Amino acid sequence: MQGSRNVGAFNVFDVTKSKKTGIIVGILDGIKGFAVAFAAGQLLGGSFWIQSSALTGAIIGHNYPIWLRFHGGKGLATAAGGSFAIGVSYTIVWCLTWFISHKIIKDILNANLIAIVIAPVVLLIIPSSWIDFFSTKDFCD
Repeated sequence: MQGSRNVGAFNVFDVTKSKKTGIIVGILDGIKGFAVAFAAGQLLGGSFWIQSSALTGAIIGHNYPIWLRFHGGKGLATAAGGSFAIGVSYTIVWCLTWFISHKIIKDILNANLIAIVIAPVVLLIIPSSWIDFFSTKDFCD
């Protein structure tokens, strides 16, 4: 392994100096998160907590894979992709939380972990009418 020694999109870009390769890895990581959250929603009833739990598992698996001696990526693209499957409101809250956390602590992994924990709490606090307004069902119907 080179660079930061992780297999995520940013390190792939950093090591290869190829935007195309970094973007491809980022998209594939995002698809991984999307697929897990979407499948959990389809197979297990589509509740926010089921999809969030599945996505958290995908992120942990991405960040700490056993076959790479627990040195994976940082989970940012995986989390972002999965948030789209959960819903637009979750995506907006997660991205804002991540952005603010990253600006304060300047660490991608910890900002990701903070966003994973804080986004569901924020969604519990904000009025449900706001969540309904940004629901993917409203945009797809």
